[in-house]
Amino acid sequence: MSGNLQLRAEVQDFLYYEAKLLDEGEFDRWLELFTEDVEYVVTSATLSGGGDTIKLFDDDKTTLTLRVQRLRTNFAWAEDPPSKTVRVVSNVLTEIGQGVIKVYSNLVIYKAREGVDVERVIARRKDELVREGGRLRIRRREAQVIPPTLDARNLSVLI
Repeated sequence: MSGNLQLRAEVQDFLYYEAKLLDEGEFDRWLELFTEDVEYVVTSATLSGGGDTIKLFDDDKTTLTLRVQRLRTNFAWAEDPPSKTVRVVSNVLTEIGQGVIKVYSNLVIYKAREGVDVERVIARRKDELVREGGRLRIRRREAQVIPPTLDARNLSVLI
């Protein structure tokens, strides 16, 4: 893991900024954090164990954009009314590769909606960040939701 404190601070600030955008519903600005060729994969281990996983999301920039657009319609029933969220990003580790920064982090999302108990989603993430125009961008995100902690009725929030 990288010992570069300046890079680690920059990456942490980037992840905290991303969480802030999502928590404040700034989805268009959130989409700008991704490269045009992004791979965005969210999996969950099956409850039966055995190391099996299922894909919950397998998106590119186009499908991420469609998800965001859908949140603005009357067809996002799982988010009507919209959830209020608080994301906590922790345990950020960075690893410098050739032209890419690998980032490992943990994420807890607290999700509250009118008439529904507070729900939470816990995930481990592996990101690949690149610099485009001097700014960090997410080129690949792989997140694994921890199933016993998924007490949300649905996974309608972005991870």
